[in-house]
Amino acid sequence: MHWSELGHQIYVARRTLWGGFLTTIEISALVIVVGTFFGTLVGLGLCYGHMVVRLALRFYVDLIRGIPSLVLIFFSFYG
Repeated sequence: MHWSELGHQIYVARRTLWGGFLTTIEISALVIVVGTFFGTLVGLGLCYGHMVVRLALRFYVDLIRGIPSLVLIFFSFYG
């Protein structure tokens, strides 16, 4: 494929590519906000929560941190 063909294909698909770009930005912003909110709650629970709450949250955090990211991605995709 020549560069001019590639440029033409990108030009033809520009609306679809732009829509995908905007969707990616929207999902990223949502995940940042939700992750910050839940991370703050978990952090506060680890610092100030009841002993049972702290143990449950510590188990959750250690479990998620111990699993490689690629495994989590495969699990969420293939379910």
